Amino acid sequence: AKSEENAALIGKTEIPRRVVDNLRNTTAPPSRWTSNSLEDFSLFVVLNLAQWSGAKKALIEAGAVDAIRPIMHEGDLQGLKATMSCAFLEADW
Repeated sequence: AKSEENAALIGKTEIPRRVVDNLRNTTAPPSRWTSNSLEDFSLFVVLNLAQWSGAKKALIEAGAVDAIRPIMHEGDLQGLKATMSCAFLEADW
């Protein structure tokens, strides 16, 4: 329950919007992201927050699905994280 409470609190901040903005505004293709880069970490945050109803709405409102849908086609770890995020966000396929 603690994780869900934390996600709900984070969902009320600007964090969801900022991590989605990081993904939307990057110029580097996902295949070039290094481990723990800003983009890699932002996608990790989206994936983790998308699992909780308290933050899901904030991610959807921030445009997370549109920002990460192109990453799904990468076919590597980033693509997997994007696909899982979209599934948690109940994106239309």
